[in-house]
Amino acid sequence: KSKLSKELIGKIILVALHVVGVIGLSLPEYQELFLMLTPAHLLTTMVLMLLYHKGWNDAFPIFAAAAFWIGFGSEIIGIHTGYLYGDYVYGPTLG
Repeated sequence: KSKLSKELIGKIILVALHVVGVIGLSLPEYQELFLMLTPAHLLTTMVLMLLYHKGWNDAFPIFAAAAFWIGFGSEIIGIHTGYLYGDYVYGPTLG
């Protein structure tokens, strides 16, 4: 008898979310809906990755916080100055 491991279930969910997203964004009649779901998809993906992360130690939260703030800071610089990524703006759903 074969059982699906917790890790395999997480991988299946993650792949399914991305496949459904790609299909939804490629269909013009559903594109607006899937753009609105983008923030929820990003949060769900982050939660799944944190739930399945195996390398938890004292340094991991510091690394995760540093990665977040470096990424967020570069986005702020990029949006307000045009440096790093060129000129761009975010729409209402990060699109």
